[in-house]
Amino acid sequence: MPGATLPNATALITGGGSGINFAFARVLHERGCNVLIADLRLRPDSKAIIDTINAATSANGPRIVFHQTDVTNWTDLENAFDRVETEFGTTADVVCAGAGIYEPPALGFWADVDTDSHYKILDVNLLHPIKTTRIAVRRLQRAQKPGHILHIASVAAQTASLVTPLYQASKHGVVSFVRGMEGLQGLCGIRVVCVAPGSVATPLLMEEPQIQSWFDKGKDILLDPAVLAKAMLALVEDVDDKYPAGTILEVTENEEEMWRRVPLYDNPGPQGRAISVSNKDDGVKQIREILFKDAGGVV
Repeated sequence: MPGATLPNATALITGGGSGINFAFARVLHERGCNVLIADLRLRPDSKAIIDTINAATSANGPRIVFHQTDVTNWTDLENAFDRVETEFGTTADVVCAGAGIYEPPALGFWADVDTDSHYKILDVNLLHPIKTTRIAVRRLQRAQKPGHILHIASVAAQTASLVTPLYQASKHGVVSFVRGMEGLQGLCGIRVVCVAPGSVATPLLMEEPQIQSWFDKGKDILLDPAVLAKAMLALVEDVDDKYPAGTILEVTENEEEMWRRVPLYDNPGPQGRAISVSNKDDGVKQIREILFKDAGGVV
């Protein structure tokens, strides 16, 4: 199956309000693609960029549109797909289930403050991409169109961590899901692929004080979101037929020749420079405090 032809195509990106997904939205637009960003909010700088882009676009040119969406709410997800169809007159050709959150010990498993019998990180990082895929498949089938669905995992899907157990589990789940969707292309022409980035300088990481402290600026490499946008574009366009359905593309270097398809078996683990978080084990200190409280102590 050939990759996506982006001029005059339409894309839906969840979590596109900032970071990697916003960079991807801009790259798709530059390729002539209409883009709907489905997120809780746009960062002010992202909104300003979109306003500038749309103001400079001709009446019939591609646009970027924001639609407020809580990706943990399945009705909201359906509404985002509806908005694509009403705004652009067609079903999305490219769907990127990009929304995601991280897990310092003050959140997630160790903090254990989630309510309603849900861990939010699993709702966002795992259930949302699975449900988004199901909606996309149904919409594409209804429109009798092929399509491309892109997921975002992480090199964390090749490792385990006491500090961020639910984050790791969610990314392992995404990878397994994408591999399982490999056969969908042969059934109905819908291609499901996944990018697995190393450390990236996004608001998700850089605006959380504790996570910032885990990085040693003298040792650890952080990729620019534009590098991931380039990799995501390569996956979707697949110009040289390098990235078949079910591909998990590890991106830990700037250059495409250094990117790696992660094998299902005999995988040596993450490769490349942007894989180290030198001080992440400092999070164990917080876990010790939580365990002390669990045992009835007072910190």
